[in-house]
Amino acid sequence: MTEIPTLTNRGRYAVKAMIEIARSDSPIPLHAVSKNIDLSLSYLEQIIATLRNRNLVTSITGRHGGYTLAKPPSKITIAQIVNATEDRTYGAPKPKETFDPSDPSELLWRHIVKTTLDQLQTITLADALSLKL
Repeated sequence: MTEIPTLTNRGRYAVKAMIEIARSDSPIPLHAVSKNIDLSLSYLEQIIATLRNRNLVTSITGRHGGYTLAKPPSKITIAQIVNATEDRTYGAPKPKETFDPSDPSELLWRHIVKTTLDQLQTITLADALSLKL
């Protein structure tokens, strides 16, 4: 089976941060994003560095600096955000972990994660911004 990324809180916080950045009409400083999504600044900095390396956000320096999206929200999928920020691929063994391909629960979980990520390929940041729940 093809290795696929995990779904963790890191990806969830990355999506929350991207939504905050997208909502801002001007570059938004990380301390403001951190406060708005209730996440430590140091952890957010790690997430943002990864997003910047994947060309999803850009930084503006100076007095009115901060972060903006690198491209329009309609051109960024939720899967791109999640994939950019996950630490390891799903199925890659953790230390002292073995994978049993005959384990039905493991195969089921891999299928669930892959199906979810496939669906996230079809949802853009613009879609997330327009959701009314």
